[in-house]
Amino acid sequence: MSVFEFLWVIFIVLKLTGLIDWSWWAVCSPILFEIGIYIILIIAAYLPFDFCNKWFKDHDYTDLWK
Repeated sequence: MSVFEFLWVIFIVLKLTGLIDWSWWAVCSPILFEIGIYIILIIAAYLPFDFCNKWFKDHDYTDLWK
């Protein structure tokens, strides 16, 4: 269980017991933050491959093997 999931469970318990009067967006913010981090990491991992594919498509390296 990650830190964000642990915070999310604590916030839900506190919200349901009435100890905090936050909106549900604030209660779910740790999980939304974690999902955002995962999306950024996936995009950051994909971009170098996309750049390399575009680079090799634009340049002809067939004469190097002759």
